[in-house]
Amino acid sequence: MALPTYQDIMLPLLKLIADGKQYRISDTEQYLAEYFSLTEEERKLRLPSGKKTTFYDRIGWANSYLKKAGL
Repeated sequence: MALPTYQDIMLPLLKLIADGKQYRISDTEQYLAEYFSLTEEERKLRLPSGKKTTFYDRIGWANSYLKKAGL
């Protein structure tokens, strides 16, 4: 499976945080990786800068857009 886009991540992320609890990014990343059945190799793919993983970055974008939408 290809890595999910940030748009793909938005709904499962929204469902996770709907209970109003606060989640650490590492817990969120683990939950979403399992949700999308990502392999360890897919989770380790890095951005061209090499500073962070692509999956982590996409979770960040999904979170950002959800916040901007007031969700």
